[in-house]
Amino acid sequence: MRALIWNCPWGSQGQPLFFQNCFKDVLIPQANALGNAGWEVTVAFADYLAPDTGSVGRHIKLCPLDSKELDAAAGTSDPLADLHTNPHGDAVVRIAEYLSNRLPPTVDVILTWENPVPYLGALYPGAVILSQMPGSFSRSPYPSTVTIDPVGLYDRSILASSAYDIFNIELSEDEEVLQRDFSSVLREKISLLQPFNRSGLLNCGDSASRVLLLPLQVSAHYAFKATSGFNSQADFLAYVMDRRVGDERILVTQYKSSFTSESPLNEKNVLFLSKRWPNLVWRPSFDNVPSPSQFLLQWVDGVISHSSSLIFQAMTWGKQIETVGSSYFRDYQTIETADIGRNAKVSGFLLNRYNVDINFITKNREFLSSLLEEMVSRKRSGATGCDLLPKFSSIDPSYNDRLLTGFRQDAIVKALGKVNGSLSSKLKIVEDFRKTISSNDVKLISFDIFDTLVTRPFEAPSGLFQLLHGEAEGAVGHALREFPRVRSWAESRARSLAKDEEVTLSEIYEHVAAYYDLSKTQGQVLQELEIECERRVIVPRTLGKELWNAALASKKPVVLTSDMYLPESAIRDILRKCGYSGEYRIFLSSSFRKTKKSGRLYDVITSELSVASTSIVHVGDHPTADVVTARSRGIKPFYLPRALHRIQKNEMYARLFPPRPANERAKSVVAGLINYRLFEGPPPETEATTLFGGEPWRLGYAGLGPLYAGFAQWLHREATRDGRSKIYFLAREGYLFQQIYNELFRGEAISNEYLYCSRRSARVAALETRRDVADLAADAFVDGARLGELLKSRFGLAFEQLSGRARDRIAVSADTELSASPDGRARFVELMKELSEEILSAAADERRSYLKYLDELGFASIPNPAVVDLGWKGNMQAALCRMRRKPLGGYYFATLAGVETNLTPGMEVSSYLGERIGANASDPLIVHRKIVELLTCHTDPSLSHMILREGRLQRAFQPEPGRHRRVNLISEIHRGAILFAQDYQRSFGNFDPLGLIDYRLTSKVLSSFLSNPTREDAQLLTGLEFEDNFAGEIGAKFDTKGARVWIPGSKALTQKPGSPPSAAQPVVEMYTARIPKAVRLVEDRIVRTFWTRTQYDKYLNDEGRFFQDTKVDWVRRWGRIRALRTK
Repeated sequence: MRALIWNCPWGSQGQPLFFQNCFKDVLIPQANALGNAGWEVTVAFADYLAPDTGSVGRHIKLCPLDSKELDAAAGTSDPLADLHTNPHGDAVVRIAEYLSNRLPPTVDVILTWENPVPYLGALYPGAVILSQMPGSFSRSPYPSTVTIDPVGLYDRSILASSAYDIFNIELSEDEEVLQRDFSSVLREKISLLQPFNRSGLLNCGDSASRVLLLPLQVSAHYAFKATSGFNSQADFLAYVMDRRVGDERILVTQYKSSFTSESPLNEKNVLFLSKRWPNLVWRPSFDNVPSPSQFLLQWVDGVISHSSSLIFQAMTWGKQIETVGSSYFRDYQTIETADIGRNAKVSGFLLNRYNVDINFITKNREFLSSLLEEMVSRKRSGATGCDLLPKFSSIDPSYNDRLLTGFRQDAIVKALGKVNGSLSSKLKIVEDFRKTISSNDVKLISFDIFDTLVTRPFEAPSGLFQLLHGEAEGAVGHALREFPRVRSWAESRARSLAKDEEVTLSEIYEHVAAYYDLSKTQGQVLQELEIECERRVIVPRTLGKELWNAALASKKPVVLTSDMYLPESAIRDILRKCGYSGEYRIFLSSSFRKTKKSGRLYDVITSELSVASTSIVHVGDHPTADVVTARSRGIKPFYLPRALHRIQKNEMYARLFPPRPANERAKSVVAGLINYRLFEGPPPETEATTLFGGEPWRLGYAGLGPLYAGFAQWLHREATRDGRSKIYFLAREGYLFQQIYNELFRGEAISNEYLYCSRRSARVAALETRRDVADLAADAFVDGARLGELLKSRFGLAFEQLSGRARDRIAVSADTELSASPDGRARFVELMKELSEEILSAAADERRSYLKYLDELGFASIPNPAVVDLGWKGNMQAALCRMRRKPLGGYYFATLAGVETNLTPGMEVSSYLGERIGANASDPLIVHRKIVELLTCHTDPSLSHMILREGRLQRAFQPEPGRHRRVNLISEIHRGAILFAQDYQRSFGNFDPLGLIDYRLTSKVLSSFLSNPTREDAQLLTGLEFEDNFAGEIGAKFDTKGARVWIPGSKALTQKPGSPPSAAQPVVEMYTARIPKAVRLVEDRIVRTFWTRTQYDKYLNDEGRFFQDTKVDWVRRWGRIRALRTK
């Protein structure tokens, strides 16, 4: 294969050496990679860059070009804008003619960097011309990626010309997983490094309806000049700001880099401009942060741009996109709300096929060669557009994993630490460590392993044995009763009989095998199984890894020192899996039969390595073995407290997850993950006295994460057992459920889709008769609701649309206030029946559009489908079932009494928390279900209806004043919940896919928050509006005056900062009655026979709630009698 490496021979933006860095850093390494892969390579460049070609391999042909002659052929020293605008112009002909006898006669591939090359297209019409430029994800902390486009750049790129092909692309499962994982990692990194405080960005507080980001670019760039129609960034800014109205806020950033910058804004200018545009927001701090826009994305609702690649970062965040003028990205515009499915498709396409990790195309010759050969093959077979691009993981199966580990925070962390206080505290630990080991007196650096470099995400290390139990029984083929206890006993037994200070895993399992009367082979199998279990669940400790990298950077020798019974081979395997590289020796107590605790293992190090103890720094988490004993041996300790020490100081978590009993597997996992995430990073000021430290992502992780992971596991079990071919997650709560479900069941998830739906959209579309109108009107509404508002929000009919005759029939005005009394509700039903003709006519129009939407999803043709939603009475399922005219299942977090009135033929309903729960239920999740809904709902506004315009469907949403505050809060809460699911799946998914089904455990944290919050945690929701347009409720705010919204929260807001929670409100206690075994067996048989499967599960999991919620009087009385036996 023949390749031409073309470095632009002209300057750009007034800089003759504009393309020098890309020549040295990208194009020359690519030339060498291809040359080493056996390609015939020619490198063409301007003659003044000849000194930079010293690193080019000897087998590569160099082709220096006379820069003066090229300027003459082009007619200018910077022809890029003209070449882009006029790809068939005279300059192109002259340049092609000049090059025709200087370049190779034929090539298969041309690699170039960010410049238009129509003349090369004229010379080599059959070649793949790969235009490269920085990827949408290329600046720290992102991995460094490069756009590779075989069609062109900017308005001639695949992104511009094939947008709808990208929207409809079918991503494989591994591509979807990469998109989700990348999105999760970027959120975690940006949140950790975040230099901007959301509340400090806006003078207007949370009152803005939307906050949009406007990133200015560089006016001198040829693509901006050629495609935007603006003379400068100042002109562009004025054009945008003159067209912004209302209570939006526009955050403006400007382009700054070490190579080029443009700064139309400064403090003096903004003081003047803010009088013209009061909604313009610019802060001097924006200019002090590298690439500020990618950090501000976390706090805005969307992006306004003409051609910035920040548009695609915004899509990965799920933000709205607005384009300006005749932008070539206009097809990506989503003004009112983000398009969830489309954003995921675009992000998945970019990450898997369009923006490639730079290391793979500059340092990996096999990858680069195979990628280009595949693209050449595709072009020769007639492929065009997106079809020219293979997925990167098909070239190298390790690509996805390596991309995810390629995030770079070291390059930016020091600059951000100056403005991020919590990051500064973490940086201080790392910097203190660097200073410690930089001393000339330090000759050796020692690291403890467990809970220092790696950690088990359990409440206690023995949690591993609980997880191992089921696997162990499967391995030996029979029951191993009380295995966790026996495994702990065997270790204690081995130690008590040992002549040395330490034992080995083999010796421990000799006692396990003897206890269960297992063969030697079976004992070895269990031993190997424990090692594999350790390897699968262990995760790296973030701070430990940073200290490790600092130690490697010091170039001083590193050793690992651990009191551990595992063999060295297992330890090395675990460290490799957790990303620890480098040269090191391992000193294990199991190898030398000496321990750190006694100090004798430290003596082994000094003896074996002939190093003085006073020249060793040891890093560890144990206050005795790693600090006191190390210091007694003359070693300098560097103490790194484990997260467990911090969570134990939090009284609220200590109460929720007491250390006893210690044999509950699910408790160990949930508490362990909360410990791992919430108590490992920089601590909030109120860490010891609150559940969440006032941080939304912590509420999502510890509150929603375990609960909805358990719901997802229950859902998978039920839907699989029911043979569902597809499940539809209903908007808006279903979005979070879908994300968590797909994270937990990667590769095994039932086919699923997010379905845009709401009570308003589905129930109105399902209206067909006067009786339907009356039924819908009979639903409850708030006292004082205005007739016109309720008519619009519930039936989609504006009062102004009514004819004079219709208004005469009802003889009331739009401002008429409605009473929620029985008489008032009956009156509203009669009024709506009078308007049924108008209502049904409007409903028929909406039904046509909504049915088209359902048809596009194949909703009616899918066999045995089901919907998934939070609850409460199955209204949307009933409406969808009527429109589908076929059976439709439903899975809910919970249903309330009254759901039975909505059941129609073909409807099946199952619930996780409980079915037909009574109005007087005392469970905090039911009592405070408005808060649960708020926390669970996606950031989109509620869907009003579907609109069919010019053959294309559009979504119309309900207005939502002040939505910006909710969007930012909920985005962070959901990030935390999804992160919990990812952590669980990574460490435990293969072992225990149904381990969190017991809702009594997984609801503990959220129930505590809802019923008894601290002031700092309750403040998370301050100022949020609780709207229920369907019921005519508008603008109910949560604050100290909004007690009816959330009474415990309102009380908490009146407390002094740092105050402990008030006395907890009573909740139903869970119990297991002490009744005779024979009676229990009869009781179990009756419930299993005469109640539903879901109700039987409820009986097994929470007897007290089962008997309290039942509608059968004699069963409820029996429950009260048996409850007396628990007293």
